[in-house]
Amino acid sequence: MAVMKRNGHFYIYFRPFKDKKIGLKLDVKSKTEAKRLENMVLTACRSGSYAALDPMAREVCVRMFTNQGWEMPAEFAGVRRPQEELTLWSACELFFKYPDIKGNPSRERYEMCIVHLVEHFGKDKPMKSIWVPDIKRYQIERLNAGASPSTVNWEKSTLSKIFQVLVEFQYVEANPARLVKNLSQKSEERHVYLSSQDVARIAGACPPWFRPIVQTAYFTGMRRGEILTLTRKQVKYNGPHKLDRGLRLRSLPWRCRTPGG
Repeated sequence: MAVMKRNGHFYIYFRPFKDKKIGLKLDVKSKTEAKRLENMVLTACRSGSYAALDPMAREVCVRMFTNQGWEMPAEFAGVRRPQEELTLWSACELFFKYPDIKGNPSRERYEMCIVHLVEHFGKDKPMKSIWVPDIKRYQIERLNAGASPSTVNWEKSTLSKIFQVLVEFQYVEANPARLVKNLSQKSEERHVYLSSQDVARIAGACPPWFRPIVQTAYFTGMRRGEILTLTRKQVKYNGPHKLDRGLRLRSLPWRCRTPGG
C-alpha cells in the first residue's frame, strides 16, 4: 500500500483483494485524508461489507469497481446512471430515496430548503450546469428576499448534500457547494445579561461550597480557570472582611489582583 502525490493530486496504490495492484486518483487535500480513504476502502473490500463507508469512501469504491469492470457490490447496485441529463428535480427525488436521508430527522427541513432551491433554479435545471457563481448568486438573492443567513446556510447545505449523493454514484464529478463559504451568522447572535436577582437565584440553587464561585464570577468578571486557581495572596481587601475555610467570603467588597495585573 502506498500514497503518492503527483501533479498536485494524491494517488493510492494498493491490492484491495490481495491479487491485482491498482491505482486510484483521490480528490483530497492531504496525505492523511488519502490514507484514511485507503484504509476504509481496503477494509471494506477485504471484509466484504461496504455499509460503514462514508460518502467520500463510497465514491472512491464505486469508481474503483467501475474502472476495473468488477461486479458492483449489492450496496452500490441499487442506483444506475440516468441515460438522460439529470435535472434538479430528478436529483431531489433521488436524494430522498437515499438510505441516509429516508429516516433522517432533518428530512422535513431538507424539503423546505428544496422548495426555495427549485423556485430559484427551476425543476429542469441540469445539475451539471450549477457551479460556484450560481450558488453565490443564490445566496445574495435569498438575502435580498429577506431570508436570514442561517436559513440560506441551511439551503446551501441541502444543495451540498444532494450533490454529494450524486458524486457518490458518479452522476456528477464534483460538489460545487463545498467550494462556497457559509454566510456569517454574527448578526443573528443575541447578547444575554444576567441581573443580580438572577445571579442570586442561581447561587441559591447551588451547593454552599459553589456559591462563592458564582458570586466571584459575577462581581469580578473572572473566568472559571482564574477563579479556581485564585490564592489568598492574590486577594486584596478594602476592609476588615474575614475569609472562611474554602475561600468562602462573608461579603464581597473586594478586588482581585491577578499575577499579570
